[in-house]
Amino acid sequence: MLITRERVHELLSTFDHTFDAASPEQRKRLVRTFVRRLDRPEKQEVRVFFYSDPQVR
Repeated sequence: MLITRERVHELLSTFDHTFDAASPEQRKRLVRTFVRRLDRPEKQEVRVFFYSDPQVR
């Protein structure tokens, strides 16, 4: 699904409020929109891999 840059800006500008108001399932879905993979090579470290080519027009 493609969304406009304006919509991305709107979503990011209200991210804290949106995330705080979301249910745990909604939070998972929201994070999975941007995060491709998480790695934990060591217990004290987490590596986050984001999608490199977001579907924005």
